[in-house]
Amino acid sequence: MTMSAFGLIYVIRRERDYCPKCGGKLLDFYVDHNQRAFADGELEAFKVLHPEDRSTFQKMKYCRQCRKAYRRIH
Repeated sequence: MTMSAFGLIYVIRRERDYCPKCGGKLLDFYVDHNQRAFADGELEAFKVLHPEDRSTFQKMKYCRQCRKAYRRIH
């Protein structure tokens, strides 16, 4: 089986978008220092009311199917 460099990059990026446990789609969430989770749109609305820097939020991946959160996907 031959694969181009672009094909390999696509496969690596695709694996980061799916849960390694169940294969479900991973969603981006942001967690603040109070352990509240925000989706991307919710974070933008929160920042309008509370002007905090986005760097104070920790980005996580969340699988809705198996309900598991990942801090880092390799």
